[in-house]
Amino acid sequence: MTWSLGPGAIGAGRDLTIGGPVTIRVVQGSFDRLADAIFDVEELADQLDVARFQGRTDFIGKIDQYIATHDRGYTLIRGEAGVGKSALAAHLVWTRPCAYHFTRVGAGARIPVEARKNLAAQLIGAWDLAGQFAPDDTFPIGAARPDWLGKVLRAAARQRDTFSPGAPLVLVVDGLDEAEPDPPGMDTGVPLGLPAPDSLPPGVFVVATSRLGPPLDRFQDGSQGWFTLNVDDASNRQDMHDYLTRLLTGPHPDSQLVRLLDEQQITSAAFTATLLDRCAGVWLYLQYVLADIRAGRRSPTDVASLPVGLRTYYMQQIRERWAVDHHWKRLRRPTLALIAALQRPATATELAELACVDRDDVAAWLEGDLRAFLDVTRPWPRTYTMRHQSLRDLFTPTRTQVDHDDGGLGDELHYAILTAHSTLTDHFIPAGDPARRAWTDDYTRTHLPHHAAYAGRLDDLVQDPEFLLACQPDGILRHRHRLTTPAGTAAVDAYEQALDDINRYPEDAPTWWLHIWARKTRATTLADNAAHHTPRPWTIHTAMWTGTTHRTLALHTSTVLALAVLSLPDGRTLLASAGNDHTVQLWDPATGQPVPCLTGHTGTVTALAVLSLPDGPTLLASAGNDHTVRLWNPATGQPGPTLTGHTAPVNALAVLPLPDGPTLLASASDDHTVRLWDPATGQAGPTLTGHTDWVRALAILPLPDGPTLLASAGNDHTVRLWDPATGQAGLTLTGHTGWVTALAVLPLPDGRTLLASASADHTVRLWDPATGQPGPTLTGHTDWVRALAVLPLPDRPTLLASAGNDRTILVWAPDFE
Repeated sequence: MTWSLGPGAIGAGRDLTIGGPVTIRVVQGSFDRLADAIFDVEELADQLDVARFQGRTDFIGKIDQYIATHDRGYTLIRGEAGVGKSALAAHLVWTRPCAYHFTRVGAGARIPVEARKNLAAQLIGAWDLAGQFAPDDTFPIGAARPDWLGKVLRAAARQRDTFSPGAPLVLVVDGLDEAEPDPPGMDTGVPLGLPAPDSLPPGVFVVATSRLGPPLDRFQDGSQGWFTLNVDDASNRQDMHDYLTRLLTGPHPDSQLVRLLDEQQITSAAFTATLLDRCAGVWLYLQYVLADIRAGRRSPTDVASLPVGLRTYYMQQIRERWAVDHHWKRLRRPTLALIAALQRPATATELAELACVDRDDVAAWLEGDLRAFLDVTRPWPRTYTMRHQSLRDLFTPTRTQVDHDDGGLGDELHYAILTAHSTLTDHFIPAGDPARRAWTDDYTRTHLPHHAAYAGRLDDLVQDPEFLLACQPDGILRHRHRLTTPAGTAAVDAYEQALDDINRYPEDAPTWWLHIWARKTRATTLADNAAHHTPRPWTIHTAMWTGTTHRTLALHTSTVLALAVLSLPDGRTLLASAGNDHTVQLWDPATGQPVPCLTGHTGTVTALAVLSLPDGPTLLASAGNDHTVRLWNPATGQPGPTLTGHTAPVNALAVLPLPDGPTLLASASDDHTVRLWDPATGQAGPTLTGHTDWVRALAILPLPDGPTLLASAGNDHTVRLWDPATGQAGLTLTGHTGWVTALAVLPLPDGRTLLASASADHTVRLWDPATGQPGPTLTGHTDWVRALAVLPLPDRPTLLASAGNDRTILVWAPDFE
């Protein structure tokens, strides 16, 4: 398929021949300053060995087929780290005319506004649009907005229709998963703030790559092309085999590798077979090993001893080769952590100064054992950055990545990167009088909040009005969930509210509005500091704000019926919502942005539950009218087992952490049963039978000095108790004269536990679950009671709240003697 980018000579740039027959066309216009926005991808060719790119013909064919059969849209290439997504994207860029962006290339490449400017500059140059969008060879102020790229795309599409009618205009974007978030209010639902699929002009396509797991919620409707690169696919293994064959025996072989194999009397076929087995389809692993062999750090005879898996390879590399050196703790570990923490390349001199070690020792480490794991610029002085995100991920492992046999190395690396973030925070805070600091460095203004947040120092910095006004708002706001003090939270709340007035009244001193909003939100320290920086002759000392700060999370297309809060092992807190549109949507409440949309249910989703498994991941369970219970990994968005067995809609879920036993999941259904499940395996446990009508509600009853019981209730007017460890029925609590709609558990000051039940008979009843004895019947509602909530208060008895169809909420102080 022929793609189009530029009519003839318009936008022609320089041709680069890389290591063989592949020619790269770098698209640039006749302008200078706009061209500075285009990220240089020349060195990426060597890193990815584009000249010997082999295979992927099936995926390229699928991409072409999608483009040929659709009016516009995205094709998404997904796969795990190191499987070769970037190589495929680079092959497309360097063999076909297109605009491109790689998030791994250059400082700032992950920042959405810089990515959009890069793409826009290429389109402007290729289609001769400078007069329309940049007549003075500079970006207009509006270029920071996502919709500006959309305007450039539409103009380029009109030019395409004139010069190359019918040819697709394609953007290739590599690494959506590594993109930083857009500022609040500028998100398009697509990483890097790229146009949403339905807003692309006709004939415009985006070919994008991403690791498995990161949120791509705007593509969940199935209208886009999804293709997954699997390491275990036979075609992937064959492509890797063909690449190595070409590398060792092709028309342009790697003479150094060939010589090393000959010296060790190893045949290319034997070497290829062994290396393919150890790399297990991961291209990045393959490239690391080849680089090691070329540099003499590994013998070709040593390939058979390599571990399987990229992360295991990293850990072995560190533990057996780097950490055994006496320079590890003093020089190598801090330097590696600084490279992982920095969001831009750095010179050996800069890294040595930051780590307080000898520059020559650092340079030897960078150009020696670490060289294969770094991207290194050719001009002098050389700069270094981490080659692949997968190595950086090693420093911040999630619970599912914890290796219990790593001898504490994972914890050591995590501590090292926290120390690096603290070092960088100190380094990038301008020196001198805090009132006269020069916050002029672009990197500082963009990335200092990131370093301070991970170093645990953002709470202090947000009390400084100069820091708030110098740094980019999105850099501060997207890290607000890492604040740990009420003063820090109040300061960022004030800052967020002040931004609107700062933009609305540019003639006013920004510190004045920080001062005003800090007073309103009780951010006292920030208010005092801002008062010292404002030119106003008077300031206020107290203020009351009667407004309400809230975020509207709007993505569901129908009624929302269930909510749940998830605390993930990586420190994030997510909100899950579900309802009539058959989906479970995850949200980041700190930013208001959606993360993975979990699809699979074929009916209304009525219940959610969070399971924190011992020594395992945090799971989310969902249930609904399709008779199923589904398990999900919310950190990745990947589905787990689907639990089947109910023969009617599922109404309620409950999590039972049994003492000295597994954590069970209970589900209640219209089929009159409660089922127990082992969520770690997906296996079904006992089915609890006894109800004679729909089961609507579940509750967990931890009894003092006794077992944990499960309570269930429903349309048969009863509350039933069960021993979930054995599946045996316990007491049946009777007394309600209508459907039982809700249950709640109340701890008493004397250590006992009460069970509350709400009913369509307009009452709330209290029970002693240890004896089955009824307590007071709470009357006052005039219609169905549908919801109960327990209100623990400091230094006061626990209260019970009830609500229902009479539109009232009643609060009770239960008295059960």
